[in-house]
Amino acid sequence: MKKTMLLLLLTVSLILAGCSDTQLSQQKARGIESYVDFTTKASSQTPWLLLRTEAGEDPNTIVGLTAITQATAGDYWSKPTEPNGLVTLEAYQSDDGYSTDAYMIEVIAAGCAATDANDKTFTVVIWGYERKNGPAAPICSIAFTTGTQELVKYPVAMPRAQTPILAGDAAPVTCHWADTAVATSYWYSDMITVANSGNNGIARVRIMLYGQAYIKAVVSGANGSPSTEATKVSLYYRKISG
Repeated sequence: MKKTMLLLLLTVSLILAGCSDTQLSQQKARGIESYVDFTTKASSQTPWLLLRTEAGEDPNTIVGLTAITQATAGDYWSKPTEPNGLVTLEAYQSDDGYSTDAYMIEVIAAGCAATDANDKTFTVVIWGYERKNGPAAPICSIAFTTGTQELVKYPVAMPRAQTPILAGDAAPVTCHWADTAVATSYWYSDMITVANSGNNGIARVRIMLYGQAYIKAVVSGANGSPSTEATKVSLYYRKISG
C-alpha cells in the first residue's frame, strides 16, 4: 500500500513538473519569461543595461526633466524620447498569466573626474512614466559618492558620436564606481533599498517600479565645479524581478 501511494505521488509530481516545463517553453517561444524563472536568473544571468550614457550633468530645465516646459512637465505626450535617455521597460508575464511591466531594477553608477576620481559626488533623480497618458512622477533621488574602485571596463556598449564604446572596452583610469548611495524615496514605503554603501566597492540601489512603462535618470551636480563634483556620470541597471 505504501509503495503504491509513493508511486502515485511520484507520478503526479512528474506530470506537474512536465506541465510547468511545457508552459515555460511556450512562454519563452513567445519571448515571455515567467516571474519565477526570470527572478531566479536575475543574480547570475541578467545582463547589465545602459540607464544613462557617460556624460556631464543634465540641463536643469524643469525639476530635472530636460526639454520640457512647466506647462507640460507631467504630460505623457511631452515625455523625452529614448535617444535622450528615456528607457522603455519591457513587459513580462507572471505565473498567473497577468502581463505586467512592474518589476524591480538594480542601479549602479560610476563617476569620472579630470584627475583623481575618488570621493566625487553627483545626484540622480529617477523619473517614471506610466502607460499611455499616464503622468510623470519622481520615483527617488540618489546622492552618490565615488570610492576607490576603478571602472576598469565598461559593462555595456555606450553610444558616442563617431566613437561608440563597446562592452569590455577599457574605461579611463579617472572613472570610479560609486561606493556610497543615499536614497530619498518619493514613492511608496519600502520600494527603495540600498546595499553595500560606504565600502569602497560598488553601491547598489534597488527600485520597485510598479506601474511604470518608462523611466528616465536625470543627473545634477556633475560639472566638475566645485572640484568635489564628478565631471561625467554613467548609470547601469539590471532587472531583478518580473
